[in-house]
Amino acid sequence: MRHIRDMVMGLFLSLCFGPAFAQQLIAQSFQREDAFEYHANDSAQADIVLLKDTSGNPMYYTSHLVTDVCSDGLCKPIDINIYWDLLGNFQEYKTSEEHVLTKFDHIEMTKEDHKRLHEILSDTSSILRDYRVEDMIDTTVKVHSGILDAVTGATSPTFEGASVEGAMYTVYTLWHFINGDVRYKIYEYTESLLSDSLIRHMLRSDNRDYVNFIFSRLSDTQRSQFTADILPLISSKDLYIPHFAIAGLSDEALADGTVQESVLNQFATVSPAVQNSILARIENLKLQAQGMQLLLDAVPTLAVSQFDKVFRLIENNKQSIDANALKSLNALAMQQGKPFANDAKRVAGKVSSGP
Repeated sequence: MRHIRDMVMGLFLSLCFGPAFAQQLIAQSFQREDAFEYHANDSAQADIVLLKDTSGNPMYYTSHLVTDVCSDGLCKPIDINIYWDLLGNFQEYKTSEEHVLTKFDHIEMTKEDHKRLHEILSDTSSILRDYRVEDMIDTTVKVHSGILDAVTGATSPTFEGASVEGAMYTVYTLWHFINGDVRYKIYEYTESLLSDSLIRHMLRSDNRDYVNFIFSRLSDTQRSQFTADILPLISSKDLYIPHFAIAGLSDEALADGTVQESVLNQFATVSPAVQNSILARIENLKLQAQGMQLLLDAVPTLAVSQFDKVFRLIENNKQSIDANALKSLNALAMQQGKPFANDAKRVAGKVSSGP
């Protein structure tokens, strides 16, 4: 396959783009690199192109698809640019003013039609995957064209929820092109590109799917290698990324005092669910003195249900309680009426009495 690299400047965006995606495409210039050819069927085939940012990081895959969608002359051919993320998940499509998407009788799709179409194309489990387009047409209901001397069947009521009214052929063709084997080919192609720089790029993306993709492939050696890139993910606002990060840190890394300090520096500001994941991850590890101090500092902010885990961890690491930590522990014990005071007093007493 011939590989090319050229700059795509000022992409023109139609209303079908979501705001965030459109802004990103407007703000960036991309290098294009041929990835592979894809044949959905005899008529729907196109080149899949990888878009890279100016630093050479892979960003999206795209394809310019030109194909007929029906054989009765009542549908205009499709001429459209399609975008996937690095794992083959559909992102958006782009049309030009000359090649708008249309419905029955060449009626241009409305803004609401485009919104509905995007929802359908994003649904990888759509009913469209299990049927031929012919099965979705009710031939007992005839629809007459107002433009051509022709009659066609109507969309069966069973499938109306999986289509845009008057555009079944277009929707069906696009869904099968976007969600067919091309998704797996894109996934595999990205796997073939994995390098240290791409691993870092995906870890820093704050994209849950990308982060999970990388963690599922990291060896123990690599988990230590990329510790500096994993640590900031603990504070991600995503519901899952912090848990991926905590599980992704190697025991070797967590035994290091600097890494423990970085993890526990974030402890007081993350959600209780993430805090519990951190406590579970380090419960069998030796705490260093700085990590111990940070854990003690966080005690007043914790939920009552967490005190048992925290003080058990502190007690199991008595050897890491230095003079400063003991001072903090006694200060906690002195806060009468606080739910953590008795636990702090108990542990402080054990530390003062020696082994």
